This record gives sequence, C-alpha cells and structure tokens, in this order.
Amino acid sequence: MRWALVVLVAGLFAVVSLMPRTVESPRAGCLWDRDTLAQEAKGNELIVKAITGRFDRFEPVYYEARLRHLQPLLEAEPARLDLYDDVGVALDRLHRGDEAIAVMAGKRAQLDLLPEGSPERVEHEYRYLANLGTFHAHRWLRNGKDRGDLSDLQEAERLIAAAIELNPEAHFGRERYQLMAIRWLITPPAISESWDESSVFSGLDAPPVGALGLGNLESAGYSDAAEGIAGLIVLGDGWESIDLFVALMMALDDRGDGHLGAAARSRVTELLADPARSSLLPGFAGTIRTAWEELAKDDGFVEPADARRIRKWFAAARTEAEAWRASRNAFVERRVAEGTVPDMSKAFWMGWTETSTPPAMPSRVLPVSGDQLLLNAVLYGIPVLLLIGVAVWTMRRGS
Repeated sequence: MRWALVVLVAGLFAVVSLMPRTVESPRAGCLWDRDTLAQEAKGNELIVKAITGRFDRFEPVYYEARLRHLQPLLEAEPARLDLYDDVGVALDRLHRGDEAIAVMAGKRAQLDLLPEGSPERVEHEYRYLANLGTFHAHRWLRNGKDRGDLSDLQEAERLIAAAIELNPEAHFGRERYQLMAIRWLITPPAISESWDESSVFSGLDAPPVGALGLGNLESAGYSDAAEGIAGLIVLGDGWESIDLFVALMMALDDRGDGHLGAAARSRVTELLADPARSSLLPGFAGTIRTAWEELAKDDGFVEPADARRIRKWFAAARTEAEAWRASRNAFVERRVAEGTVPDMSKAFWMGWTETSTPPAMPSRVLPVSGDQLLLNAVLYGIPVLLLIGVAVWTMRRGS
C-alpha cells in the first residue's frame, strides 16, 4: 500500500508538472497566445506609447512661444542652420505650412554657401530634405486632400527619397515608412473590406501581411515596420490616422506580437467609433466602413478572455494618458505665462513631476476557451484516472 501511494503521488506530480502554467513558466501559452502583452511590451516602449497616446502633443501655446523666441534669433543669425529647422517645425505644428516651406528656402540658400561634402552640409542637407518633404505632405493633408492636385505629395516623395539616400538610418529608419505611406497615397489601392488588400503595406512585393507570426514583412526587408510606423505616430502627425494604426496592428501581428497587435486593434476601434474620422483611401464609406468596424471588434489572434483584458487595460491606459497629457500641457501653459521658453533651456521643465503612472499591462494567459478546456481534460484527466486506477488495483492486491 505504501508503494502504491508513492506511485500515485509521483504520477500526479509528473502530470501537474506538464500542465500549462502562468507566464513565468516557459511551457505557458498556446499556439496563438505564445506571449503576453507585458512580455511583448518589454523593449517596445515607443510602440506602447504610440498605442496609448502617452506622448507629448503640445497645444499651440507651446509652439507660439518658441516662435516668439526663435524668429528674432534667425533674423539676427541667418547662418545658424539649426534655427531654420526649429522655426520650420514650429510653423508646421501650427498648421502654417506655406510659411514653414518658405523658411526652408532660406536654409537652402545658406546650405549652398557651404563646401560640398562637408560634414555640416551633409547633416543639414538631410534635415532640409526630410523636413521640407514632411511639410509638403502635411500641407496636402491639411488643405483638403485634393486628389486632383498631387503636386505636394509628389514633391514630398522626391524630397523624402533623397533624404533616405543621404541617411537611411536616421530617425530609426522612420523615413522609409513615411515614403511608403506617401507612395500609397499617390497611388492608392482599390478600397477593400480586407485590410491586407488596402493597407499601407499592400504595395509591397511580398505575401499578404496580417496573419500571426508569418514574418512576411521581415522576409521583404521590413523587420522594423512596427517601430517605423510607431515613429510616424509619435514623432510625426499620425496620432489620429486610422490607416497608420491598422498598419501598426498588422506589423505587430505579422512578427508574432499578437497581444500588442490586439492593443493596437483597440486603438483602431476607438478611431473608427468617431464618424468624423476616415481612412485616407478614396471610397471609405458605407459598407466598407462597416466592414472595417466589424474587423476592428474581432479578438484578433488572442484568446477571447485575453482580448477582454487587453481592451480593459487599453481603456484604463488611454484615460491615464489623456490625464497625463493634460497635466503636461497645463504645466507648459503656466511656464510660458511665466516667460520661460519651451525647451530652450533645461530650466523649462524644472518643477515638473509625474502626476500618474500607466496601468500595469496584463501579464498572464488564461486558458478559457471551451476547446482548450476540453483538450486539457483529455490530456491531463485520463492519465490521472489511470494512475488512480493502478493505485487502487495495487492496494486491493496487497490487502
């Protein structure tokens, strides 16, 4: 009898040791839930900020204060090339695109005075091309997106392509995804109810993107697609772009980050819920919009329980991010009223303290689906019953 109990306990221990655990165990997870959101987010801080909106988006007062300080400096020191970039970006942020483009003409004149191939000229040539190309793209987007006049987009394409040729790794390679998006706008795909046929990636010479873990973007040479798209959202002007968030979601899914992909899907859902927002693709309305809304509500490549937890986390993270941003902008307004110039000295942010902390991300995979529960019952229940039967038979023989 003693040996029978030993066999039973040892057998149960062996079975339990093989059962699924939480994320601390390397055995945890299932085919479509290999990683959890918290694990995927490690090293992906830029992507998490892009999804939740916890990054600076300053009000006009910030850029107006900078202009009041910078424009007199530029007039007094026209040879200072960095001032053209600062003034131009501030004007662009204020949606004064014509003026931003005009400022860069002044920089062009100064660049032409520098020796060909000098380090200063090469560096500022890149900045000139990247900024001016961005200003042209933004002007087209803000001036009605007139598909009858693509001259701004075409000029943006030329300038950004030249910037990439000079410095392909600048801004973590963000410009090549900006160029991809510009070309997608110039020659858009036919609008479709399917994201893989309509996304920014649709023009790539690669298999369709969007299924979990296929790695089609990496195979096509775009392994940093998620970071590049996130950079356009955080460092550019893409926070309210349905198309960029669809691309971010697809890039995350394609590389196997299904939980972060589900979080990006929540942002797509949030944007589509606002009828004033639209895809930049012609014909985005009616049944097409409805189809995209239904796609966004899907659980994606995670278990239904995980999808619910991610949506709950996303809602809390968005609330915290908006409160944080409001606090940051209120601080900026106070400092500007005191006469301090934004980011022109380290003293500007003295006195700023974090007002809140982002909510903790989900960190556990829950095996809750009916199929998974049935599979667990078969895989682990039958061995346990067999061990119990062997133990009972052994005890009866010994009695």
